[in-house]
Amino acid sequence: MTDIFARATRAKLRFPSVQGALSVEDLWDLPLTTTRSTKASLETLGNVLLQKQAGFAATSILTTTKPSPEKAAVNLAVEVIRHVVTVREAENQAKTQAAARASERARLDEVIADREAKETPIADLKAQRAALA
Repeated sequence: MTDIFARATRAKLRFPSVQGALSVEDLWDLPLTTTRSTKASLETLGNVLLQKQAGFAATSILTTTKPSPEKAAVNLAVEVIRHVVTVREAENQAKTQAAARASERARLDEVIADREAKETPIADLKAQRAALA
């Protein structure tokens, strides 16, 4: 299988959006979703393309019929967006997991420090107090 990004860039694939025509490279900067109607997102672009893709009904059962170039471009665009979404979701999940691990480490450090403070022998505490006098 040819790399989808090589095919997309060779075809000079553009993605129509509310912000104008976007290149393949621009997709990486889009948010996954948005609530603003003036901002493009991968979800809105993908949904428009999926509707276009569904609009291409089979015109003939014969396998010798040439596929439409427009249909091929839409299929490629859907492939590209699906790939970008998959990568971005994996990156977001990795960030979330890293933040959760950092939070758990911090919590465990606090527990360790608290237990160490509670288990400090009284003689050591008295020595520390005497050193402060």
